[in-house]
Amino acid sequence: MWQEVNYLVHFLALTSLGAVPAQLNRRLRPETAAEFVSFIRAKMLVCDRDAATELGGHDLGAARRVAPEELFRDEHKPLPPRYPYEHADDDPVLSTHSSGTTGFPKAVVFQNAPLLFGPRARLAAAGGDLDERILSTIPMSHNAGIAFPLLALLGGTPLLIMSSQTGEPVLRHIEAFRATKVVGFAQTFSDLAGRELSRWDLSSVQFWSSTADSVHEAHIRRLLGAGGGRAATATPSSFIDNLGSSELAFALFRKVFTAADRDYARCVGRPMSFVGAAVLGPDGDPLGDGEIGLLGIKSPTLCAGYWNDSGRTYLSRKRGYWLTGDVVIRQENGEFLHLDRQVDAIASAHGPVHTLPIEERVLLHSPEILDCSVVGAKLAGGGELPVAVLKLRSEGAAPPAHWLEALNADLERHGQPILAGVALARSADELPLGPTGKVLKRRLRELQATLFSAANPAASMIPALASPGGAPGS
Repeated sequence: MWQEVNYLVHFLALTSLGAVPAQLNRRLRPETAAEFVSFIRAKMLVCDRDAATELGGHDLGAARRVAPEELFRDEHKPLPPRYPYEHADDDPVLSTHSSGTTGFPKAVVFQNAPLLFGPRARLAAAGGDLDERILSTIPMSHNAGIAFPLLALLGGTPLLIMSSQTGEPVLRHIEAFRATKVVGFAQTFSDLAGRELSRWDLSSVQFWSSTADSVHEAHIRRLLGAGGGRAATATPSSFIDNLGSSELAFALFRKVFTAADRDYARCVGRPMSFVGAAVLGPDGDPLGDGEIGLLGIKSPTLCAGYWNDSGRTYLSRKRGYWLTGDVVIRQENGEFLHLDRQVDAIASAHGPVHTLPIEERVLLHSPEILDCSVVGAKLAGGGELPVAVLKLRSEGAAPPAHWLEALNADLERHGQPILAGVALARSADELPLGPTGKVLKRRLRELQATLFSAANPAASMIPALASPGGAPGS
């Protein structure tokens, strides 16, 4: 099995030689991984035996496949004269790929100074002493997975890198390592929140810290009740919700939640001190407070662009801002609300319907609902209606018709659009996850005709979708 720490070892070794490592998530489909290797024109592919078997027969372009042990056959081979390589600030030092939730993974390239800026800024803010024991569940193939080890190395902070991102191994190692901070992606915290946390001693945890996508309120509250000391004098744990993306190198928004907080509403807080953030209209014009638009970012941590894809790089920039693809609102107090990914907004007959606020209400409705994903179901006459796929704690807790009626009543009370249908995920294939643990909404949209068919006993639809003329995907 390819261990996560190997990514860090290879990153440090290759950059010390002046090479640019392009790190691939081990969970990528073999055909996607091979196409990605060929697209970026890699010179060498280092992979373990299992990966080599899976990639066999796939075109890798010019890349020469090498087993890790082959790299260490000649222990006495001299190092290059310029070892270790001294990088300029704008030298490329790392390429990682995006999650692929909206399409084929993009090859994101980072330069030396932008990659190190975030860890250095975090260390400076802490006065050079983090006083933490960090357990990281972030895949090391992601740039955020590299950022935390760099932070730990610069600050002399104990760090435990997990090869597992979910399940009891994470809880067991939190307990054994006595971690004071647990960092991960949203799917890790979603998984942990659905487990019997009282079985584990999590009292050492002072901070749960997410990055990339924000974490749902229902999951945050469950974890806040588990971390922190249990004595009356102990300080309860806090949840640091950081919003970022593959292109940003370091989280750019930060919101700290405690059990007493009530201002969730998909609030991602204020931008970091070194970040310029704006809400932009379709032409790149800045919008005012309370107006819905696209998130534009200016930051010294931004990636240089996409490797071998200058067209996509330039299309991602407008009026000096990097477009993240997120739909947001800035409130009068300067905090931002995250409404959706632009590609996931539902094109209803009455205008865009944003999925994230709906998902928040669904998850808050009942602890029986472990996860939820809302997508748009296409109508035969045009337009879309929101439908939800639910992952329940136990099968058979209630039929889909119950959930559709109960959830819509709750959504109406809170001023949210109602659902046109509910389907219960009976397998992992019906709530598909990408390599970093994100739900693949584009895949759900492809599956909607099957998931929300009248013949599916695990689904319930309102007449607009159940009728022959209104069936989704027809």
